[in-house]
Amino acid sequence: LRRVGMINEAFIEVGSRLVFNVTLPALLFISVAKTRLDTSANLALIGFATVCLLGLLSNSRFDETIPTALMVALLFAPLGWILGELARWLVEDQVRHERTQLQLNASHSPRQS
Repeated sequence: LRRVGMINEAFIEVGSRLVFNVTLPALLFISVAKTRLDTSANLALIGFATVCLLGLLSNSRFDETIPTALMVALLFAPLGWILGELARWLVEDQVRHERTQLQLNASHSPRQS
């Protein structure tokens, strides 16, 4: 498209910033939000990979990026566990509630012979 004059260098720069600073993080967030509960512990790995990727894209030095990535992984590991446990508790509570509602409905409905 650049060869035929439809886009120029400014568009490429703005488009690249949009993709890497907005759409890819949004896609990562959506992917994490749709993650199954049993894989929530991977939050640390996702955080680590995200920081490494951002360091790579911003041309940061490797020895500056890795400590930050490790710090994020260490912070996200317990966060992933907490969120996983919270989600498990919420699902179990909802199942108990629905089971109670079904039992109440069954006990109040007329029995057929």
